[in-house]
Amino acid sequence: MSVTTIRNVARSAALSVLAAACSGDATTGTGAGTATLRIQITDGPSVAYDSAIVYIGAVTIRPVDGDPIVVTDEGGRFDLLDLQNGVTAELGEIEVEPGEYHELRLIVDSAYVGLADPYAFDDGTTERDLKVPSGSSSGIKVKLRAVDGDENADGITIVPGETILVVDFDVYQNFKTQGNPNTPAGLKGVLFTPTLRATVRNVAGSIAGTVTAAADDSPLPGLTVRATLQGTPAGEDPIEATAITQDDGTYVIRFLAPGTYDVTVDAFTADPPESMPREVTVGEGEAVTGVDFSGTST
Repeated sequence: MSVTTIRNVARSAALSVLAAACSGDATTGTGAGTATLRIQITDGPSVAYDSAIVYIGAVTIRPVDGDPIVVTDEGGRFDLLDLQNGVTAELGEIEVEPGEYHELRLIVDSAYVGLADPYAFDDGTTERDLKVPSGSSSGIKVKLRAVDGDENADGITIVPGETILVVDFDVYQNFKTQGNPNTPAGLKGVLFTPTLRATVRNVAGSIAGTVTAAADDSPLPGLTVRATLQGTPAGEDPIEATAITQDDGTYVIRFLAPGTYDVTVDAFTADPPESMPREVTVGEGEAVTGVDFSGTST
């Protein structure tokens, strides 16, 4: 059986489950008072990969009081590394009833990655097909947070008009290399560990700054800057977003929900040490700049 056939069989089975789940109270409408929901996908850069391909089938959204609604049954093929630096791609669009919505699910049919030069796996190859944990059956769950950043509030409010949800499919967080290229054992493979977040685009903000060497203020490119939302409820994974410093040491972390973040730099010793993490509050639609770090890469 071909890869395409396997993918189509998996999608058909997943859609059967979703169709059964969607047979309850939740409905869409085209009359007065309905809302247009658009779902987009984005990513941030990665120094380890030169391609990260995902095939997305169905995408659903669940109201707080209702069953899932199928936004699309054919999301498409995406190379996530084409969606960097604020670039987005459309996943689907649908008319929905205004109200509270608290969860997205993405059916990921398959995924594979290609390593960037000079990296290679221990067998000399540079590409891997990845196992998708539950992604092609029950789907990858994306919890929706209140746009005011209240960690105790459940879901987002969709109002009449247009709402755009941006799903951050962060390669750095979702594709974990196994092994170390700097050891004789080398790289063994890649694990797909889905950790997605979604933000209402019109209220999303950003954090930007520069990372430089303490000794001479020279830029430090290729470092990962991480923003972690404060106040994650107990038992839930932290909500994080990342960016890579450019050749001039600058970075921008985009599509952040309003809230307060702890900002750190991976593989980096800040000078002075107490200057990291930096606590940064992002307001609705606010572009926070000047979140700079000085120190030494490790």
